[in-house]
Amino acid sequence: MVHYDATQTILSEYLYNTQCLLDDFLRSTFGGTASVKAISDLGFPHDVVRIAGGFATGAFVEWTSTTPFIPVDTCVNVCTATFFEVKDDIGFIFNEEQIKSFNSRLERSIYISNFHRGNHFISYLKSKRSGKLYLLFHSSANEYKENFNGLYPIEGNWYFDKIKTFSDGKSYFRYLDGKDAEVFYRIAQGLYTFNEIRHELIAHVLLGSLQSDNEVLHYHHYGMPSSSSVIMGGHILNDNEVAPILTLPGENLYFVKFHKAKEQSLKLNGNKFLAPHGWGKRHKGTPKIMLDIKKNKFVLDDESYEIKFGTSLRSHPNLELRDFQSQSKNRHDGFFEHLEKLYDFEIMDELEQIASLTKAGVKLWC
Repeated sequence: MVHYDATQTILSEYLYNTQCLLDDFLRSTFGGTASVKAISDLGFPHDVVRIAGGFATGAFVEWTSTTPFIPVDTCVNVCTATFFEVKDDIGFIFNEEQIKSFNSRLERSIYISNFHRGNHFISYLKSKRSGKLYLLFHSSANEYKENFNGLYPIEGNWYFDKIKTFSDGKSYFRYLDGKDAEVFYRIAQGLYTFNEIRHELIAHVLLGSLQSDNEVLHYHHYGMPSSSSVIMGGHILNDNEVAPILTLPGENLYFVKFHKAKEQSLKLNGNKFLAPHGWGKRHKGTPKIMLDIKKNKFVLDDESYEIKFGTSLRSHPNLELRDFQSQSKNRHDGFFEHLEKLYDFEIMDELEQIASLTKAGVKLWC
């Protein structure tokens, strides 16, 4: 893949090492193979367990095996961007009192609010081409993350004591096999529909009669598209398919029709290929990554992190959201000039952010 920055170069090498480790194990143990591909928004995850276990955000892992098998440090869930067309102005929703009332109602349901956590958000948008108004939900199925029934590798959940580890002494991956892997996938498979229903019900309550009768658009960019693959931040598309590109808080978002992938490393079987869902998280310079397996530590730029669920890279001083703006180019031009190296595409729509709810709270942008 044509790398945009040093982050993608280093992480691609890191993923290649994971591919070699997985492939060696699967060939010798289960008569299989493994492939780990970088997507064009490859960047650092927040979860230390994910990157220590060999993976990153903006990656796709696929394998063959004679027995069911799942590498659990992919930190499987499903994450979805859902667009609801709205009839009238909904700016009144975006104030602290309304959000507090919204969260209070949500607490009485089975759903766990996470629109204000991590890179999740709710955004109010206006199309620059048609003038249509949209409410956008971007969140994962939080109900299947840290709970006993969840899929993240958390101590005390339903499968944690079944996890197995393979290591070459320098790196490792953890996995489930057999019946445990089968049940894991059955849960993962159902999360796509679960998160769609979750978003639609929450929006129905939040919007009431303000929601349009037009089709609701769901775009999944994280999960298990098959029993032998995991995508961690990215879209699997067919030729000429449309997908949204998420950018930065307050910045315009885009609907892009990807005609085809130019880059061979992004192509899958048939006409399918990998495409970005956003811009990713980068290192400000050149990242230095090291694993200390004996001490159970992941090291980034001499900062040491214990490898356990809950440990995060979020506050690492050298990590930031990727920005395509430079002295000579604005964000729009910088991003799409890079995208042209990887895909044939056309921009179908550009959406201005009017207001949003993120981990930084409620923001009015225009």
